Amino acid sequence: MRYRPEIDGLRAFAVLSVIAYHAAPTWLPGGFVGVDIFFVISGFLISGILFEDLDRGTFKFADFIGRRIRRLFPALALILISSLLIGWIVLLSDEYQQLAKHIASGATFVANFVLADEVGYFDNAAETKPMLHLWSLAIEEQFYLFWPLALFFAFSYRLNMKVFILIVLVCSFCINFWLLKTEPANAFFWPFGRVWELLCGAVLAWLNFSRNHFPNGNEVFNSSRTENALLNKCGKVILSSSNFVAITGLVMIVGSVLKIHDQLAFPGIWALAPVTGAILIIAAGSAASINKVFFMSRPMVWLGLISYPLYLWHWPILSFLRIGEGEKPDNTLIIAAILVSIILAWATYYFVEKPVRDSQHKNAHTCALSIVVFAIFLFGMAVYCGKIDNNTGKNSRLNFDFSSFHRDCSEIMEEQKFEFVKRCFSQSKTGNSIAIVGDSYARQLFPGLVERLKETTERVAVFPVSCQSPLIDISSAYKTKSAKLRRVRENGYKFIKSALRFAAQSDSIHTVVLAHNPRCDVQIRDVSDASAIGRKAIYEAGFKRTFELLADAGKNVVVVLDNPNLGFDPRICAYRVIQFSKNRKCSIDEKSHRDNAFVKTYADVALAVSRDFPNVKIVDLAATLCNGETCKILEDGTLLYKDKGHLSLFGSIYVAPSLLQAIR
Repeated sequence: MRYRPEIDGLRAFAVLSVIAYHAAPTWLPGGFVGVDIFFVISGFLISGILFEDLDRGTFKFADFIGRRIRRLFPALALILISSLLIGWIVLLSDEYQQLAKHIASGATFVANFVLADEVGYFDNAAETKPMLHLWSLAIEEQFYLFWPLALFFAFSYRLNMKVFILIVLVCSFCINFWLLKTEPANAFFWPFGRVWELLCGAVLAWLNFSRNHFPNGNEVFNSSRTENALLNKCGKVILSSSNFVAITGLVMIVGSVLKIHDQLAFPGIWALAPVTGAILIIAAGSAASINKVFFMSRPMVWLGLISYPLYLWHWPILSFLRIGEGEKPDNTLIIAAILVSIILAWATYYFVEKPVRDSQHKNAHTCALSIVVFAIFLFGMAVYCGKIDNNTGKNSRLNFDFSSFHRDCSEIMEEQKFEFVKRCFSQSKTGNSIAIVGDSYARQLFPGLVERLKETTERVAVFPVSCQSPLIDISSAYKTKSAKLRRVRENGYKFIKSALRFAAQSDSIHTVVLAHNPRCDVQIRDVSDASAIGRKAIYEAGFKRTFELLADAGKNVVVVLDNPNLGFDPRICAYRVIQFSKNRKCSIDEKSHRDNAFVKTYADVALAVSRDFPNVKIVDLAATLCNGETCKILEDGTLLYKDKGHLSLFGSIYVAPSLLQAIR
């Protein structure tokens, strides 16, 4: 295939769109569609190369993969190694462990699946994941593995190539819409609903190839006389109206980056605009004036040549800057970061990529690059599995490792089966003496109690449901984008009821701890009494039902009033070797916490109803974390929080004594 400078210019537009979106999403809300443009370009170029190789009979899968390795691995390996080195200095241990996980998945091109699996309530902010952008590279590499084999299969069995491509494209497009309705995160990250974008480029490559190239008489590529005539006529129409075609394409991609935003169901129908726009610009070719003036201009072509390393460099730099700054960096730092990214991309292209690409020792470079990337994968897995730690002192571990505990609810709750909730945590399958019931604010108490009770015979189990009230027949069902999480929350009250009944009937459990974040109760309702209106009335009914059930069973009850929410990432208060902002307010106002309407109503009703039940005690975590004026985030330099609302492992251990005092 001949060199197409306008495609490099289109690459430049795509990468600039993505960078602008990452730098200032409010300015260019749809800049992320640059990735979709990249997909079209990749599908067009790779499919065109494969069509030629298959038609000539020179296709070898090993050669194709070798070329991909030499094209992708040099810059990728450099970015992965650099990120590991920077992360070792800058990141806290938990952050570095997550970075290593993403680097290991990036090195094996499964980052998209890993990132899709992380989407949920406890997921870290996207800005704090320096390898987040590798999801798109993973999809392309998965396409490079699947598509050559698929085309080789179609070619070998003399399948009609255009029909075969269109069938796969339509299937992928339908999967895309199905996933958008069932699992939006998977629709975005998984390749099955994204392949159609690359195949749109493949269709254009087939049209281009079939119209201009008919050697060897291969019927899988050749069309009928009527089809050939139609293709030639279409080609002439496009060439004669290339200016109109290119301008239409430019309007579509510009409109996409300006009007599409991350609140829309994407990719879906909205992805058709940037995909179609990219197809039109490529189809118009170098004959179109707009392509000559804009996309084939020297600055755009130059940026297109370095677009791959620029895409790889820009996001880790912006992400590490965000982590070091602790909040959104100012515009001066962002501009400086982008300029550094461009310089590094230029250096990577000319001093790393080109020497490898132009070298005569192709097999040696392929083997060496494969070994280096595999070594990066092994190191990443060693860090992720806890074999290597960057030792960041007091804040080396903010999260608790639940993996060593029983985790299947049906194991703990006497083989009861639950369709939506499957994760409970327990020190023992049987014989647990303390049951914690509620949402993630219940789950966070588990590690502290386990640590404080490790020298005793007491055993703890926790039964959590995302954002769910711990009261019988009270549903929070707080809305979320995730269809899977939405199903959990909508049915969570059923699980809570079962968990409370199990605790009431258990001979070993003597105390039930109820913990909840009342800020989740935006859509609260009483499922057993539709006439109950207002949070206060609903809380009263729920507390009475719950207390009565547990009192009749002879259980002690501890109601935990939630800890203050910060409203900002507590990690900005942690010491880092590289830290731009030094003057940070690392405390919050206690009054603002107590005056919150949700928090106040929940606490007032719990206190009022508990007066009629001598078996009920109230524990106010704010009393432990606050001094009457401010609430602390650090204790002796160690973070009490792991995110804006949830306690860290140290924070859980810190508040456990006040909880144990009430239990005993």
